[in-house]
Amino acid sequence: MEANKIWNGHLSSILSFICMGIDILIGKIRDRITTWLFVSNIKKAGRGIKICYGLEYRYPDVITIGDNVIIGRNTSITSEVGAGHYLSILSNASIGMNCVIDFTGGIKINEWAHIAHDVMISTHDHGYDYRDEPMGKSLEIGENAFIGSRAIIMSSCNYIGKNAVIGTGAV
Repeated sequence: MEANKIWNGHLSSILSFICMGIDILIGKIRDRITTWLFVSNIKKAGRGIKICYGLEYRYPDVITIGDNVIIGRNTSITSEVGAGHYLSILSNASIGMNCVIDFTGGIKINEWAHIAHDVMISTHDHGYDYRDEPMGKSLEIGENAFIGSRAIIMSSCNYIGKNAVIGTGAV
């Protein structure tokens, strides 16, 4: 770690430098524990996976992840139903922090796809009455696709093509 990233070199800021260094170390430890717990709980996991602290997920028995996948902090990966759904993230894909991903209808994220920070993906709707049963619709995100920060992917979208770019803030 380069000290100049968190310390300006002045003696008066040494306490801040120490506190930030400890916080970074604790964060790395929490990320490793989160990764270990997640990988040991899902259906299938590859090598080199990094799951950051704060991941919230449901139905681990239908989640498969390939090699070298990264999932950012405070991301939520959930489904509203107990059967007929899946989440498949292929090798070298990444999901940024603070994303909300609903895989009620099923999601396949292909290799090298990147989902930036604060993206919301929904693969179901309830029609006009939220009390109705959710109607899942599958989504495939193509190889090397990029979804920009704060984009919203609704259940009416079922395919994002290879090398596609979804702009920041797009709906």
